[in-house]
Amino acid sequence: MLGTKISKLETPALLVNLPAMERNLATMSEFFRGRAAKLRPHFKNHRVLALSRAAEPYHR
Repeated sequence: MLGTKISKLETPALLVNLPAMERNLATMSEFFRGRAAKLRPHFKNHRVLALSRAAEPYHR
């Protein structure tokens, strides 16, 4: 629903600052590259397919 006015969204709705999310994914990926780590999300972001797909390039 990219481009939809906030006032027109049904609630509850997940709002994401996409550039910030992508920057954070890249930062965390680089920090943990070559290190053993288990990360747990603070919310159920893995249940949102679009977010899960956005993170795929960083899972290598």
